[in-house]
Amino acid sequence: MTRIQNILKELEKQGLVSFRDCQYSLTELVRGIITYLSDQNKTSRRDVQREEKLPKSYDFIKLYKQGLSYQQIADKYGISRDRIRQILSINPEFEAYRQKQKEKKLSLND
Repeated sequence: MTRIQNILKELEKQGLVSFRDCQYSLTELVRGIITYLSDQNKTSRRDVQREEKLPKSYDFIKLYKQGLSYQQIADKYGISRDRIRQILSINPEFEAYRQKQKEKKLSLND
């Protein structure tokens, strides 16, 4: 028996692969684990990307609070207005600022 065959037999004993119709395949359990780990990896990658964008979003917030529009900030950084909006939307501080501005505007209208 070859080394690979020995490994496959051992994996089969442990319930990690099954042998049917002269073919080995992963069991449902292993497929579920792979899916779970893959999803975890995607989530952590997203979190890392979000964390990397936060410092830039603070710069954008500062400019926005100074009265610059999305377009003016975009022109300054050489990116699209929509990209500015996307980056600002990941920062909870920006949402809190916008909410305060809305409340202030509503109280002035009363």
